[in-house]
Amino acid sequence: MKKFYSLLLALFVLSSVNAQVIFSEDFDGIGGPTSGGAGTYTFPAGWFLRNVDNSTPAGSVSYVNEAWERREDFANNVADSCAFSTSWYSPAATANDWMWTPLIGPIPANCVLKWNAITYDPSYPDGYEVRIMTSSQGPPSGGTGLIGNQITNSTTLFSTPAENTTWTARQVSLNAYAGQSVYIAFRNNATDEFLLLIDDVVVETQYTIDAQMQIADTATPYTLIPAPQGAPLNFNGTIRNNGVNALTNVSAQVNVFNGVTNVYSANSATTASLAAGATTNWTIPSFTATAIGNYTVQFIANQASGTDQQNNNDTLYQYFSVIDSTYARDNGTVVGSLGIGAGNGGYLGQGYDVYNTDYLTSIGVYYTRGYTGRPAALVVWNTVGGVPNTIIASTDTMIYPDDSARYYTLPISGGAISLTPGEYVVTAVEFDSTLAVGLTMDIFTANKTWVYWPTIPGGVWGNNEDFGSAFMRAYVIRPNFGDLCLNNAISTTTTTATCLTCADGSATTTATGTDGTVTYSWAPSGGNAATATGLLSGSYTVTATDGFGCVLMDTVTVAFDTCGGFTSTTSSVDASCATCADGSATISVTGGYGTLAYTWASSSNTTPTLSSLLPGSYTVTVVDSFGCTIVQTIIVNQSICGNVVITSDSTEASCSSCADGTAWVVVTGNNGPVTYLWSNSSTNDTITGVLPGTYTVLVTDSAGCTFNITVIVTSDICGDIASATSNTQATCATCTDGSATVTVTGSNGTLAYLWSNGGTTSTISNLLPGIYTVVVTDSAGCSISDTVTVPYDICSNLAVSVSSTTATCGTCPDGSATATVTGSNGTVTYLWSNGGTTATITNLLTGSYTVTVTDSAGCTYTDTVTVGFVDGIADANFQGSAYVYPNPNNGQFTVSFSFVNKTDAVVDVFNSLGQLMVSKQYDSMLNGRFDVNLENAAAGIYSVRIRTAEGVKVLPVSVR
Repeated sequence: MKKFYSLLLALFVLSSVNAQVIFSEDFDGIGGPTSGGAGTYTFPAGWFLRNVDNSTPAGSVSYVNEAWERREDFANNVADSCAFSTSWYSPAATANDWMWTPLIGPIPANCVLKWNAITYDPSYPDGYEVRIMTSSQGPPSGGTGLIGNQITNSTTLFSTPAENTTWTARQVSLNAYAGQSVYIAFRNNATDEFLLLIDDVVVETQYTIDAQMQIADTATPYTLIPAPQGAPLNFNGTIRNNGVNALTNVSAQVNVFNGVTNVYSANSATTASLAAGATTNWTIPSFTATAIGNYTVQFIANQASGTDQQNNNDTLYQYFSVIDSTYARDNGTVVGSLGIGAGNGGYLGQGYDVYNTDYLTSIGVYYTRGYTGRPAALVVWNTVGGVPNTIIASTDTMIYPDDSARYYTLPISGGAISLTPGEYVVTAVEFDSTLAVGLTMDIFTANKTWVYWPTIPGGVWGNNEDFGSAFMRAYVIRPNFGDLCLNNAISTTTTTATCLTCADGSATTTATGTDGTVTYSWAPSGGNAATATGLLSGSYTVTATDGFGCVLMDTVTVAFDTCGGFTSTTSSVDASCATCADGSATISVTGGYGTLAYTWASSSNTTPTLSSLLPGSYTVTVVDSFGCTIVQTIIVNQSICGNVVITSDSTEASCSSCADGTAWVVVTGNNGPVTYLWSNSSTNDTITGVLPGTYTVLVTDSAGCTFNITVIVTSDICGDIASATSNTQATCATCTDGSATVTVTGSNGTLAYLWSNGGTTSTISNLLPGIYTVVVTDSAGCSISDTVTVPYDICSNLAVSVSSTTATCGTCPDGSATATVTGSNGTVTYLWSNGGTTATITNLLTGSYTVTVTDSAGCTYTDTVTVGFVDGIADANFQGSAYVYPNPNNGQFTVSFSFVNKTDAVVDVFNSLGQLMVSKQYDSMLNGRFDVNLENAAAGIYSVRIRTAEGVKVLPVSVR
């Protein structure tokens, strides 16, 4: 049996924050007697005990003959002391027993009273109430037989007609008493019941945020689970809000660990809001633990309201173990014993669930004492409706060897029995009132412990809890199932590798008697299947592991065929003629082991190749270190192609892109007709009209002798040289500003230039019009000549000058304009902007006139002249200068003037009819300007008149 971990529910006590304990009493650690009758245990100092009923306890509870007594919790934990009270009186009566705390306070805000309570007998549960009295109302009075002010001056905080038969945590708020000091009373007011226990009385501030995890059921009722049974774990319980504030997003989380490995995690549904003091139930899907190991189940209360201020109640833990063969409900710590007694005989034990068919081999039991020479045995019952029905097996009957307490393992009588899925009850047999089966506190599960004797009340099987809470214990009775690996076996077969280095051997293993899926592992190689393939010869170990962890191992040797793979190939080189000793014979060996020995029948040579051979047969023998032998005969032939001679030649192409080259081959010594296949697909012995390049020809004679010949066709080194010319014209017939350029391609290396004017560069400049010849020579001596003509511009000398005569007035058509031409070619034509076609046009009004002159060569020249007018006032004595710009214009122009001496001036603008358009006067001016705007005036010739004391100046202006 593997190491056993007891199962319990545990709280990790962590450091708490923001809590203040005002008062606490656990009734432990108080000096004085620890045994004896009523009144011998010291009660905590400062408490007030009032036996108001003054009744006499029944004999069975005579140890509680005062209002309240301090004693050990003998039904649950003798190490824990509590306050006891009874309502079982003789004669029957109603209890009226008070237990008042010392004065507590002052009480802060958010304060609660907490305590734990229990009654021992579910058939006779005591009820009680909790009352409070403020310091101003107290202290409590009364005494034996006297009630005093205990009722009139106190208020009920809590009451119940019957307390639970398991330790129950209670809590009430003291917020109504904030700022006051109080006395708190526990009053047993039950009638003719049994015993009431109070413990762990605490007054403390209540936490703002405090979620408490409570488990409704243990995850499993077993402390030890056999691996084949895979008992499911069930998760459900309650989370309570112990804080002042409502909690949000409340949920439970369960984590299951096998050792330190997390094997399962899940979360419950979320409760959106949980009010102060309220609870919410949670459930999480079950999980089945099948792997052997020591398990921890962690239950965590989660919420999203903030940091939990009482984190020592957030998490609970449960522990159990999955082992190879043993079932147990007990935690291994014996706290008492139980038998039938009274000479009745009978049975007592507990139920176990079988989930998978298995063999029950024995049953373990702990007896707290033995009875030398007397019998002991256990039996197994099937069930109907969960109740023991029929005995299906029993253990061998043992005779106690002595009187000591001991754990015994008794085999199943007649050998192991098979149990199919279902519930079975395993009980110890009461032979003669000597049975004393060990009991533990955990794990007690209702309706799973059974007892029966012939005179049992009702005549049917009963559960332990039917006889009171003191009997709610688990028995140390443990069924043992068969060794999971007992019937497992393994066998392995092999196939031989075909050679020493051949990875083609295999090994196949067969595992029998296993449970679940079997996994395989081969070493040093072979993979993870039942059959390992691709194996070299050697030793291999296979490990087979079944679903319950049973391990089988086997080691086998894969042999190899010592001569397998020992093969050879041969080759030869023909002798070039019948009498030529230049052939050779070679044997190539694969496989073989160790050193290879070569023996040639006609030579002392010991190497794989025999050289300098005449045509003929040659035999070689090869032997490896295992004695494996290969014999081969190799034929060296006479080459029939040895007399074939091929010559080749070519003629060059005239240039690199010229397809006028030739290539040919000449064959002698051939065997019969010859075929030709050139790389350009030609099938003749000669190819013509080919570009320069490399050509190959495959020559084949009738004997199949083949030869690849390469022929190179070159090109004329000077075949690609070429030239191109360009020029820039001279600007006139006598101008030396022309140029000539030659560009050469296809040349070889450096170029040398020689022009007819002595120039030696590719471009010659500063040339008169004319014809120029150039010879270009490259590094290979290839030459090329070319001619360049440099023209000149025949229009370059054409020039035109224009002049005019002034009209006598702005409206007088008596002006004229003349164009004078020089440098023309042949006949000249004139075209004026008014349509005139002569050199001089007359009868002109004032204005601008443009002339275009064209000569016989098509050369053209254009110029413009302005015909002015005089308005009748001459420039008499005008001292200064003036001008108009722009002129002509669009109506916007500037008159700029300057005088020799400062003078007054008037500037007038007239149209062609002599009408004044605009005028401006200037005083004592040396120079000035007048910006005129006649944009809206009609196009025509306008006059600007500048008048001073010294004279007048008139300027014509053309508005278009």
